Amino acid sequence: MPFSPRPVCRRCRRRVCTCPPRPPRPPAPARVRKSRPYDQRYRRIRDELVRRHVSEYGWWCPGAPDLRHEPHRVHAGTLDVDHVNGDHSDNRPENLRILCRTMNRGRKRVADQVRRRKGDRPSAS
Repeated sequence: MPFSPRPVCRRCRRRVCTCPPRPPRPPAPARVRKSRPYDQRYRRIRDELVRRHVSEYGWWCPGAPDLRHEPHRVHAGTLDVDHVNGDHSDNRPENLRILCRTMNRGRKRVADQVRRRKGDRPSAS
């Protein structure tokens, strides 16, 4: 018969707890996200571009030759819109391209690596 330890209180380490009950935790404050004026416009543009791309090509990431990224099939809902010049308030059609979410997130990391290689360090301020 294997040994099974008796239950022990986590606070006082006794078998029979004599600790006073803990007061209930206060509820977490509700977070209110401030909506920026360009957010809704960008979402509308993004949804329309993705919808157009999916209706024409299906769920394919077109790839990005400048990032050494080949076209490939993706899961539904994983296409995203990338700002080519990195300015998220610039929503001109020529500045937007469709990428898969994985590549869009990795693009910033690649851009930082290229910047470091050239010797341009991002400012710490």
